[in-house]
Amino acid sequence: MAPYRYAILKPTGMESAFHNGRLLGPITIGIEVTEPGLARLCGLGNIDPQHSGHCSNLAAIEAAIAWPLPPDGATLVTIRRDLDAIGAMAVLTMRKEGVIPSVDARRRIAEVARHDRFAFGPWPGRRPLPHGVHEIVETNQYSEQLSAIAETVVTPRYSLSTAVEFMQQWILTGAVFASSTVIKRFPNVLWEALKTQTVVVRDLHPSPFALVTGEILGGLRLGYRFAPIVIGIANLRTSIGQPQRRKITISQYEKGLIDLDNAVQRFSKLEPGWGGSPTIIGSPQGVSSSVSLKMCIDVLCDYRM
Repeated sequence: MAPYRYAILKPTGMESAFHNGRLLGPITIGIEVTEPGLARLCGLGNIDPQHSGHCSNLAAIEAAIAWPLPPDGATLVTIRRDLDAIGAMAVLTMRKEGVIPSVDARRRIAEVARHDRFAFGPWPGRRPLPHGVHEIVETNQYSEQLSAIAETVVTPRYSLSTAVEFMQQWILTGAVFASSTVIKRFPNVLWEALKTQTVVVRDLHPSPFALVTGEILGGLRLGYRFAPIVIGIANLRTSIGQPQRRKITISQYEKGLIDLDNAVQRFSKLEPGWGGSPTIIGSPQGVSSSVSLKMCIDVLCDYRM
């Protein structure tokens, strides 16, 4: 039996107060809880190095390695179900259970962190969009194995506690403990989204920018086919009956193209809650962003390096 409980917080609002109130308290630890009002109610603190201004180069899964261990029965909460947040939950659980990660396990933790920061090395140049599912997964960006575990834990196919268990097993063994169809699902889903224009990629001007509209796991990487700097805009719906939330993500293939550290400070003055790393930043989680596409481009142009 796991030593902790795991839960997803709902964005602040009248309908979420009761849900969040049952989870937040003195023995709750937040992981990437980017809403300040909710983060303050996490009595054991909030692991969020990329949005707190403490260390934008550190992912939550890395910070969890040295974070003070929560006591038995603590609740681990996050706002967004992503690989880094669930990975941090898995690392805390492993430590609580006395598991010492091997060299290979630490390598897998580092791989999650690298992809969370979108640190892929030099941009390979402009390329056409994929012509088939076989061209979707690029080994230098997102390994098939990492794609499979991401697809397994991020989608709501499994409960959050099961997702944490799968993540822990993958870190320790490198094996994806889920249906074999999951391993093949990621590239097929991404290709279908591109083919049906659920996700659309286009050039922006000035030239080093590309725009990706639509929300799909791995969608931003398609923008790198056109340009080394990608703006992603998606309308997210957390559950049936909830209003959509406009989410903006900005990424650069490698550091040194845009000064994202200063750009995110500028965005935060326009809209508090922006955060990220030197290679990827995003608008506040849990709320709809009002920053226009033109404003995004104007700010990024001001911080060209």
